[in-house]
Amino acid sequence: MIRNLYDSLPGPATVRVLQMLVAVAIIAVLVLLLYEWLGSTLFDSGGTVG
Repeated sequence: MIRNLYDSLPGPATVRVLQMLVAVAIIAVLVLLLYEWLGSTLFDSGGTVG
């Protein structure tokens, strides 16, 4: 799957690698933001621990 995605990107190999790294960084940030949002809205009890 990753190889097919890599092969479908335009440009030389170095540009493809940079595009993949940018895509991975964006996905990582989105996942972290999603977890922060889920933690603050759905899983926050609003009380103290204990």
